[in-house]
Amino acid sequence: MAFPENLLLEIPNDGAGNAIVGTSDIVRIDQMSDKGYDFIRAAGATFVGNLEGSVSMRNWTTIAALAASGQGAVGAHYNYVRVKIGTAGVLGATTELFVGGKVL
Repeated sequence: MAFPENLLLEIPNDGAGNAIVGTSDIVRIDQMSDKGYDFIRAAGATFVGNLEGSVSMRNWTTIAALAASGQGAVGAHYNYVRVKIGTAGVLGATTELFVGGKVL
């Protein structure tokens, strides 16, 4: 039997409520099936970034732009995910990004 797991991805930030240019820690998701993401963007958030996925941590592909709250699928072939911030800005107090799926 598979159990659901949700992993919080930390958006690169300065600790004072601002997203900073850079990439987050890489999160391993190869132990999951039926993968997806859930992004909640706070009102007033001004940063620009993407959720990215990789098979081997060598090439990174955009899964979703973090421009608005939403949910979506993460391709089964992705073994790793990260957040990449391209333009710094306000993070917002309620901004959160989760990746989840069924643990194999």
